[in-house]
Amino acid sequence: MKKQKKQTFVETLGFPSNLFDKVLPLMELKKFNKKTTLIDKDFGYDSFFIVKSGIVRSYIIDDKNKEFIRTLYTEGMPLASIRSIARGDKPLLKFDCLTDCELYVGSCKKLHDLAFNDIETARSYMTLMELEYLIMEERIFELTMCAEEKYGLLKEHIPDIENLIPQYQIASYLNITNVQLSRIRKKLLYK
Repeated sequence: MKKQKKQTFVETLGFPSNLFDKVLPLMELKKFNKKTTLIDKDFGYDSFFIVKSGIVRSYIIDDKNKEFIRTLYTEGMPLASIRSIARGDKPLLKFDCLTDCELYVGSCKKLHDLAFNDIETARSYMTLMELEYLIMEERIFELTMCAEEKYGLLKEHIPDIENLIPQYQIASYLNITNVQLSRIRKKLLYK
C-alpha cells in the first residue's frame, strides 16, 4: 500500500522520492461518497486533499442560491482552501465530491509545522502550493476561451465526463446554460 501511494505522489505530483517519506505520515487515504462536502465555511478548511480517484469540485453559491463550479479536481490533483492556509480565514469556496472518491487527507497545520522545521518538508509544502496555484492559473486562462474550446479542453482532461456527472454540472463548470451545452455537443457530434 505504501509503495502504491508513494508511486502516485512521486509520478503524478512530481514529489522527490526522499521527501515523500516525511509527508506520508501526515496523510490518510479515505473514501468519500458522492455529494460529501469536504470544505465549507464551518469545517474542513484546515485540511488538504489529493485526489486518488473520483471528481471533486470547488464552487461558490451566489445570493440567488445559484451554484457556479470553479474547478474540477481529478486524479493526482491537490486541493485546499488557499485562503484558509495563507490567512487563516474561512474559505470563500466550498468543495464537495461529484462522484464517489478516494482522497489522501492531511492536516495543513501539521504539514505547515513540519515544513517550518524541516527544509525538505518545506519543499514538499511548496510543491503542493505551486500545484494548487497552477490549477487556479489554468482556470483563469480558460476564462478567455469560448465555451466550445473549454468543453474540448474538459473532454481532453476527462474524456468520459458525461458518464460521471450530470449535464447541469458540466454546464456550470463551463459557465453556460444546459441549452448552450446541448448545442455545443450537437455541433461537435456532427463535425
